[in-house]
Amino acid sequence: MLRAKEITSNERQGAALRLLMLSRGWSEILPSEDLRELAMQLLDQYALRAADSLQLAAALVWCGQRPAKRDFICGDWRLSKAAEALGFSVLELKEAMKQ
Repeated sequence: MLRAKEITSNERQGAALRLLMLSRGWSEILPSEDLRELAMQLLDQYALRAADSLQLAAALVWCGQRPAKRDFICGDWRLSKAAEALGFSVLELKEAMKQ
């Protein structure tokens, strides 16, 4: 975004600071063979990009493959639709969905 001059340097610094603050509260799901296998299955089931299937697989691992009533924040329509189909409660980032 900064390279494309869509945001200023100050906006980028603000975003980086918010990301740092958010990182203190998240759980990171590391890649494993099970996660990779699940991501491959998701690619067969849904119209996802490879990185999106890994993100969705990580979310499924995080919730023990019980996504009902779990929030999934997303700005990509393909990923959003797949997460919704699996049972996540999708919170769409409207601005990101337009792009």
